[in-house]
Amino acid sequence: DGEILSSMQRAEAIFEKARQLSLLCTGTSVEMERILREIYKALSFESSVIPFHMLLARTFRQCLDFTSAIYCYRLVLKIDPSNLPAKKSITEVLIMKGKEYMIIGQETKSKSKYIAACACFDEALEFARENTELWTLKAICHVQCEQLLEAWEAITKVIKPSGYTPPEVYILRAKINWGRGLVEQGNQDIRAAGALQPTHPEVEGFISRSYAKSEKLYKEALVCFTAKKYKESLEHIDHALYITNDDVKLHLMKAKLHRVMSDLQSAYEAVLKAKELFLASYSEGDFTMHLPHEIQKQINLILNEMALQFASTGDYDNAILLWNRIIREEHSSAAISVLPMDPQYFVNRADCYRALHRLEDAIIDYQDALAIHPDDWNIKTKLSLTYYLVATDDFNASKFRETDVGLSNAIHFNPKVSEYYALRGRARYYLNAFYDAYRDFKRALKLDPHNAEIKQRLQQFENNDSFQLQRDAARKLRRMRGGLRTSTASSSSSRLERPDIGDSSSEEEDEDDAARVATGFQRGADRQQAAQFAMGARLGRHGDRVHAGQRHQPGGQFMDDGQRALHRRLRLQRVDVREARQARHLLVQARVVLHRARAQ
Repeated sequence: DGEILSSMQRAEAIFEKARQLSLLCTGTSVEMERILREIYKALSFESSVIPFHMLLARTFRQCLDFTSAIYCYRLVLKIDPSNLPAKKSITEVLIMKGKEYMIIGQETKSKSKYIAACACFDEALEFARENTELWTLKAICHVQCEQLLEAWEAITKVIKPSGYTPPEVYILRAKINWGRGLVEQGNQDIRAAGALQPTHPEVEGFISRSYAKSEKLYKEALVCFTAKKYKESLEHIDHALYITNDDVKLHLMKAKLHRVMSDLQSAYEAVLKAKELFLASYSEGDFTMHLPHEIQKQINLILNEMALQFASTGDYDNAILLWNRIIREEHSSAAISVLPMDPQYFVNRADCYRALHRLEDAIIDYQDALAIHPDDWNIKTKLSLTYYLVATDDFNASKFRETDVGLSNAIHFNPKVSEYYALRGRARYYLNAFYDAYRDFKRALKLDPHNAEIKQRLQQFENNDSFQLQRDAARKLRRMRGGLRTSTASSSSSRLERPDIGDSSSEEEDEDDAARVATGFQRGADRQQAAQFAMGARLGRHGDRVHAGQRHQPGGQFMDDGQRALHRRLRLQRVDVREARQARHLLVQARVVLHRARAQ
């Protein structure tokens, strides 16, 4: 025991001397050599004392002999694996040793030095897994060794979603992603770095380069779009989006391209992305920014195409729901913009209402569309046809005054259709307004000279009803000359208001015509007077109601096809009424029509 105590005491005495020398050391090589000799003496007496090895490692570290220092710390950790000062110190020395290898590798272009550095960092990570500097250095070594996947895995360990990450880390990972061909992920990382430090040189350089390249691609896409090379244009836009994914105009252009290529779901997703980016850019402002007209316009155009698809399959209810949304947004936009609403949305919804035989709703929408474009002949013909369908329902229900009102409205918007005058003539005939009925039949025949049915009705007036016609014309002539001209078919309908319109002839022509009719059948009237009184009684009975066999089908023969088509499905073709002489034939072809919105 005395011998052991003596050995330990001698070792501690030598160690204390070495420690004092270390405290007074100025860093000269002579002083370092003397300290090392004293520590080695102490270790010769006691080789397992941890403080001796720790002082030796620190001395080697001061001498920049990192390899020897690492060896000493390893011995300490072998003796005491839980020694925290040793773990901390060996981590620091391993980092310095690894950096030394990296410097040599950079100077000599040697991958082996980077591999050796990476080994140092791996050993250090065994003692400090959360050390971000180690992961970053390791990622750099993998990059130099062209091991990009390992580099990405290492640098990703540094990024903390819930904590602060230096912008340099994002920049490094961006470059790694670009090297792997992941352009979009790289762009996202560089944008994240820009959010942390917008003035960083790497960020500013990226923005400058990417904006210039993106703009060039966008212009090329516009050229292809104008030339209707939609696939090539979309390729340019997708390439530009890889570079700058937060550019609103690129997403908007992508939405346009998908829409014209009939990929409506992709178009809708692209325009919603544009809307999201715009709103996000102003989310932190102190004032409300309204959505730009161009974005809302594209949303409405895409929804319009979707509604057309529903309508083309007969799903009018869902089509109407989409047009309700579009028109609601159009109203909102019109309230803050000087741009007018697009009337085609009203026309399309009205066509669906007409297909569902919701005629009053259709009339309201056609009138709204006509208020925006008062001279649009297409809208006028659709509105005219809808009034005609309402009048047909009224005629078949024996509501002749309402029929007169509806057909007068139809004629007001399209005076070129023979069938309108013919049906109004029949309604006025049942109202005992023989002169007005006669004039309507004459106008119908003028528009359709080969219509045998109208000729037959006019022949009835000349052969059988001349007395009643003469008497009614004389009354009308007296009223006109006395300034008491009134309509024989004034409206009693609560649904429709008859507009203040006249027939196509002037009042002078009406007066001349009435005078001619009042005297034109005089010779026949004397000869057939008795028969005419009997006929008058018959006409009165017919005026009360329409017989079952006389139920009117719109357009005569054309409604056998046309009316069923309205209820069966929507046919996407135009109602094209060109000339008066073709009016009846064109009504035969009448169908419900939907159009793409006018705005392109």
